Amino acid sequence: MNRRLILSSLFVSFLYLSASGSVTAEEKWSDGHVDEHEHHHGKEGHADAHAQHHGKDGHDGKKLLAFLKQHAAKPLVASDVLAAGMAEAKASGKRVFLHFGAPWCGWCHRLENWMAKPEVAALLGKDFVDVKIDNDRMTGAKEIYEAQLAAAGQKGSGLPWFVFLDADGKLLAHATGPKGNVGFPFQPEEVEHFGTMLKAAKKNLTDADIASLVQMLHDNRLAEEAKKKAKAGAGAAGAAVPATPVQPAGVQ
Repeated sequence: MNRRLILSSLFVSFLYLSASGSVTAEEKWSDGHVDEHEHHHGKEGHADAHAQHHGKDGHDGKKLLAFLKQHAAKPLVASDVLAAGMAEAKASGKRVFLHFGAPWCGWCHRLENWMAKPEVAALLGKDFVDVKIDNDRMTGAKEIYEAQLAAAGQKGSGLPWFVFLDADGKLLAHATGPKGNVGFPFQPEEVEHFGTMLKAAKKNLTDADIASLVQMLHDNRLAEEAKKKAKAGAGAAGAAVPATPVQPAGVQ
């Protein structure tokens, strides 16, 4: 066992014991202690002594797993997250932009990223408190999701899905349009439905504000389409370049 592996094993043991609050003065290893120990016992002797004291791999796997489970962050409770958002909305005289998503959902991340843009957040913030429910990682999330679907008279049709609520929880608008769930509004008809939702729920947003938000979504689509077109054009141009012929050896 080389010196780097020995030190790594000791460092892991030290972190584990420190975190569990059971480190004694004798167990606070240092490079000087290791050097001295190796001087008296050799690297292999040190490894054997360390294995006897801390286990073959430098720590007790069962104890480490128990420690990690004990100190793991508890999942958020969806009803608490929603209640906090509703309380904030009531205190500030705003609406709630309640959206449901999941870690694996790419369109959910696109919606969240768009909402987080400073120019978008500034406008949405005039009327809405942003409340995100993670359907996979929050306790009780699916029950709230299903309750909101029922209130809207809809069935689940993918994520993200969102609703606008007033401060008392009354449904003002939902993301299911004439052609289904708009998700992250991308296609023209989806963007227009989002604009209709904003008009139905607005308090402080002006028509110009809503028009700006709608145009930002259209611009987002146009930018992505232009990027794809440019990439496709570059690929086609590269394919169209004729290969340089290779002359047989000895041919002048």
